[in-house]
Amino acid sequence: MAIFTWTPDQGLGQKSEAKVDEAIFGDGYVQRAGNGINNINEEVELTFTGRYRSEIDAIDSFLRAANGVTNFTFTVQGSSAKKYTCSSWSTNYNHDTDSSLSGVFKRRYET
Repeated sequence: MAIFTWTPDQGLGQKSEAKVDEAIFGDGYVQRAGNGINNINEEVELTFTGRYRSEIDAIDSFLRAANGVTNFTFTVQGSSAKKYTCSSWSTNYNHDTDSSLSGVFKRRYET
């Protein structure tokens, strides 16, 4: 499995959402249960700004090779390594020494 080795900018954003099944009964009673054993979707928004174009090109190539399908390992600062995919990212080439990339990494639990 590929390892994403680039260090993003400080201050990443993280979004978590629990998948929940809900049954509503006629008397107003509601029963909820987590949908699956890994029912929390996690997304991490990363940015890489003020970088050399060659670094942004290397990150872009890595994400294109994974094709939004293949899991890769990434370690969020202060956490342990986890599996992610990235199917959405954007690049901006202002100058050879001022390029940027931003993307959303989605946590994956499958092997």
